[in-house]
Amino acid sequence: MPRETRTVDQEPGSVTKSIHAIFESHPDRIIRGNDGREFLHLNLPVTLISEGKVLYPVGRDFPLTPQDEMRVTLERNDTEDLNPYTAVRINVFPSDPKPAWKVGFKINSLDQIREYQVGEIKSTAAADRRLIVDFPRILEYAGYLSKLRELMRDAGIPESDFRIPEQALAFAEVHHRGVKRADGKPFLDHAFEVAKILVKEFGVKGVKDIAVALIHDVPEDSPFLKQEKAVEGKKVKENYDKWGVRVIGVIASYFDPGDAWEIAHEAVALSRPEIDNERILSPRISDHVYRRNISEFNIRRKKMADRLHNLRTLGAVSKRRQMDTLISTAEEYFPLFAKGLYEPGNEAVTLYALTEMWKAILLMAPANELDFETPYWAKSNFSIEDLRQQQI
Repeated sequence: MPRETRTVDQEPGSVTKSIHAIFESHPDRIIRGNDGREFLHLNLPVTLISEGKVLYPVGRDFPLTPQDEMRVTLERNDTEDLNPYTAVRINVFPSDPKPAWKVGFKINSLDQIREYQVGEIKSTAAADRRLIVDFPRILEYAGYLSKLRELMRDAGIPESDFRIPEQALAFAEVHHRGVKRADGKPFLDHAFEVAKILVKEFGVKGVKDIAVALIHDVPEDSPFLKQEKAVEGKKVKENYDKWGVRVIGVIASYFDPGDAWEIAHEAVALSRPEIDNERILSPRISDHVYRRNISEFNIRRKKMADRLHNLRTLGAVSKRRQMDTLISTAEEYFPLFAKGLYEPGNEAVTLYALTEMWKAILLMAPANELDFETPYWAKSNFSIEDLRQQQI
């Protein structure tokens, strides 16, 4: 077994802490050995591994596909009579007859890799290909997966229905990989928090709704879905309709056929018809398309969750961005969202979302020297019942 010391480029101890946190979030799935060791098996998307420069040989002819399976085994030993350690072991099982392989790392408390092993499971092919095994990122994803499963369990969603949101989380990880928000957190954190608001605060339990929340920013922000194509060496923008069809196709290809189109369509509907803040359509038509897209309450509800989380985390962005978000929320989004107050069955969720957004605005407005008029639905004498009576 090759041995070496290699330090992970993270805060010392954070990988070890991540492993322990993942163990604690899966108490019912821990396998305990007689020697004090504990094991936890997780099936994760193989897209967490990519070709690159880290020297972990795995064998020739190894293109990865979404159909390939990756099983991550976390291992730890916390007993006082043995040396404490944590370990990550990865097995990849290709969907077609390519060499299956495995790689393992033993990590000390300072997050130094004390030893690693690499080997093929079913093949002796020459090791002339190398892959990045970025296990801090694998653990980061595993942490979000753990939180997502806990969220769905708490909502009473059966584990047999977890597949769609888990597919969405994997898809979002690929397209937001390496991107940080202004607060320094991974962009995937925003996607998860929007889904969390949808479930815990809005009472949504549909797995397709959760999936859309997790990928809602992919059409606008993914570097793989930019609305450009090369023509004679020049970059040319696609028109909005062609872009929409292409992006829906990319998203739909990642999900099971029975759910794919609906999830992809809603994700695109939640996106402004612009790329890199450059409008694809004229301002008038762009606004019309966006208003039409979120006129359906099921889509509008996801946008409310998105806007609510953006407002709650507004302190991390620049003053200019804060002002733009506060003004656009009050002047553009409040009138759009308030339509739900007049839709039977949608009033309570709409009023809750608007009230929470208004609280966030009141916290941030003074620092930005802004003074907004109190909306009618935020006044103390407003009630949904009175509004209903006015409509009769």
